[in-house]
Amino acid sequence: MKIMLASAFCLGVLGSSARSEEPAAADRPATALGRKREQDLKAGLAAFRLDLKYFGPQDKPFYQLTLSTQPVPQLASDPFHPLLVIDRAQAEKIVALLAGDGYLDRAVDELSQDITLRAPQGPTYYLNVQAQEDGIISVQMHEDLGWLPKLFDRLDALKKVLDPKPAAALDTLITRLGPRREGQAEQK
Repeated sequence: MKIMLASAFCLGVLGSSARSEEPAAADRPATALGRKREQDLKAGLAAFRLDLKYFGPQDKPFYQLTLSTQPVPQLASDPFHPLLVIDRAQAEKIVALLAGDGYLDRAVDELSQDITLRAPQGPTYYLNVQAQEDGIISVQMHEDLGWLPKLFDRLDALKKVLDPKPAAALDTLITRLGPRREGQAEQK
């Protein structure tokens, strides 16, 4: 028993010293703005939509992805931009991730009268999220996810909360970005 307690103590001490100083995403406190946006998104989950959009030069087509709780009209079939319908439970998981990782605190509110949207400087992916209530967009925001290597971390975190079909579509997008560099191993 003493050996087990000593081992547990050592693991706890070693584990805590090996961790980074930054709290885990789920442990980060949301701001009042982030909590309000989370509530607004949850109220509009029946018409929730997430878009990953690529901006920048392309020597090969980069994938884009749309996940929505309602069918999204598409003018033409684009093999590099899958549109997938997800259920409300999946949307709730995505909103929880976005709240936990600080996205809802940082994202630019596209409905605000106080901002001027400018063209993204690529290469980059934008993560756009919107929700509707009574057919009217109630929340619409975006964040520039940047480029490699930090982009892999953000996309991997999203993939972890997705059901198999949307996760496979996101994995295709990630794979198209190219090989990961050392220290960027996929987290499963």
